[in-house]
Amino acid sequence: MAQEVLAATERWLTDNLFDPLKADAPIEQRLQTLIAKLDDLYSSGKKACILNMLSSASDHDSPFSGAIRRIFGALIEAFSALAQEQGFDDAQARTRAERAVMLLHGSLVLSRGTGSQKPFERFLETLPDELLGQR
Repeated sequence: MAQEVLAATERWLTDNLFDPLKADAPIEQRLQTLIAKLDDLYSSGKKACILNMLSSASDHDSPFSGAIRRIFGALIEAFSALAQEQGFDDAQARTRAERAVMLLHGSLVLSRGTGSQKPFERFLETLPDELLGQR
C-alpha cells in the first residue's frame, strides 16, 4: 500500500510541480504556481509529508528508501534549475534548493507539532527569496 502511495505522490509531483516548473512561462509565474500547488498539497500546512512519514532514521534500506531518495532528488533538482535560471552557479543553486527543501519539510513538522499553520505560511512567503533572491 505504501509503495502505491509513493508512486501516486511521485506522479502528482511530476504532473503538478516538476513539469510546470519547466514550462515556457516567466519564472515568477512558475514560482507562484509552485507555491499554490505546495499550499494545496499540504492543505496550508495541515498535512504531513508522506516522505517524512515513511522515512526511518534507522533504516536507509527500507522498501521505500529508493523512492524517497528519488523524489527528494527530483525536488532538489527542480528547485535548483529555477535558481540556475536566475543566474546562480550549480553549487549555489543546489545549496539554495536543498535549503528550500529543508525549510519546506521543517515548516511542515513545526506546523503539525505546534498546531499552527504559521511556519508553513512563512515558508511559502519566503520561498521566492530562498530560491531566487540576491546573488
